[in-house]
Amino acid sequence: MHKLALIILDGFGIGKPNNTNAIYIARTPFFDKIWKEYPHTTLQASGLAVGLPKGQIGGSEVGHLTIGAGRVLYQDLVRINLSFKEPGNQKYGIKNKKNFQKFISSSKIKPAHLLGMLSPGGIHSDQKHLFEILKIMHEAGCKEPYLHIISDGRDTFPTSGKKYAKELVDLIEKLHFGKIVGVTGRFYGMDRDHNWDRTDQLFELMTEGKAHKNADNLIAAFEKNYEDELTDELQVSTKILLGYNGIKENEPILFWNFRSDRMKQIITKLGGTLPKSQFFTMTQYDKTYNYPVFFEKQKLSNTLAEVISKNGIKQLKTAETDKIPHVTYFFNGGVEVIFPQELHAFVESTKVTYDKSPKMRAHTIVDTVEKQYAENEDLGFAVINFCNADLVSHFGVFKSSVIAVETVDQELKRMCDFLTEKGFICVITADHGNADEMIDEATGQIRTAHSMNPVPFIIYDPNHISSFHRHPVLDAESILLDQKKENGLSRVAATVLKLMEIEIPSEYDEGLIK
Repeated sequence: MHKLALIILDGFGIGKPNNTNAIYIARTPFFDKIWKEYPHTTLQASGLAVGLPKGQIGGSEVGHLTIGAGRVLYQDLVRINLSFKEPGNQKYGIKNKKNFQKFISSSKIKPAHLLGMLSPGGIHSDQKHLFEILKIMHEAGCKEPYLHIISDGRDTFPTSGKKYAKELVDLIEKLHFGKIVGVTGRFYGMDRDHNWDRTDQLFELMTEGKAHKNADNLIAAFEKNYEDELTDELQVSTKILLGYNGIKENEPILFWNFRSDRMKQIITKLGGTLPKSQFFTMTQYDKTYNYPVFFEKQKLSNTLAEVISKNGIKQLKTAETDKIPHVTYFFNGGVEVIFPQELHAFVESTKVTYDKSPKMRAHTIVDTVEKQYAENEDLGFAVINFCNADLVSHFGVFKSSVIAVETVDQELKRMCDFLTEKGFICVITADHGNADEMIDEATGQIRTAHSMNPVPFIIYDPNHISSFHRHPVLDAESILLDQKKENGLSRVAATVLKLMEIEIPSEYDEGLIK
């Protein structure tokens, strides 16, 4: 068995060599060197390659899930889209799902509250799902629902929310159905780092009708925040429905985001305050939540972490707190499980916005791995996430992203130097792109969303791969990697197990080593 570290450079894609690409502009001597001198290829991290619709940008959730699963899984977005496309289908249509029928019945007795992010981004939510739910509720004769809007600006252009607001308002006016209570930016409403003061902005608007601002309508709310130079993501709570003073007991609440990690804080707070209200979620947010779910979790076995554990190998998961779910829950197959001999060592993320602290805690990530190895010298596998390129680039400040990328390069060298000295093979890849495409070439507008670009894949093993040493696993002077453009993240796991000399499960997609 050979020790191996899987290092994920979050948001680090291979983009065009021009001024829209912070990675190209940044000085990355270590990455450039290993890309040139060691076996490498590129992998698709969006669309069909990660089980999403064709042309859909990837994300940290699906990226880590696909890497850890070793196969392409149809993601929740694909399953949900199909369900709404054919709502009456006996097998998968939304109208035939037991818990959706239960929600419709509840909404005929009491007015429902619908909460989620208004965005076509497809990472956490898709506004088309909300639109279809409203149409079905109207058709079914439900009481007029209250809408609690979270604005995006991260998986979409920073000030594109006004456009999506108009689409929602147009539908409500057409149906004469739906009351918009207010809007809150995702920075507050979808915090996942235990900044409960941020969550309180959305919570107080929903439960008490309290907000930082008032506006006449949803479009005006966006305009008012733009006047104050607030992007959609940073929009403070803004109340629209005057006279609204909170959710009443027994009124059902539907959370239409399909991704779980950024909804946990608000659902936890609401659950503690409204014990008699029935909550419904699109997907399972947490196994501890006993709420009806429309789309049950897909069962998955033999994930990479599980196979490592079955082989009696101690493994380490390390990331900043913002990426804990990705290296644990998602990487382990979308289940809340800690496998035998699985160690966790996380680093508290900085509390200021990441464009103002682009180095984040990357240095401490390396320190943490060094400390964990000193205490666990029998460690045989590690998953390490450097999140700078992703989280900093979401703020759209190009200069900060350049610093973030340069920091990752410096700390990647420290990490690889340490690990290879301890006998590890380093496999370096990414979950999706972001810093590689920060400016829209056509319009010159700042982009904060993920890119569609492929991501790097490098096998860095200076102990064995050179003209002077034959690789002990492959008995070859060099490793040849498959260079097909359609190769995706699902081929990482089999490659990792091949390098570690562990049997590859039959359900895995083929590895990259020829």
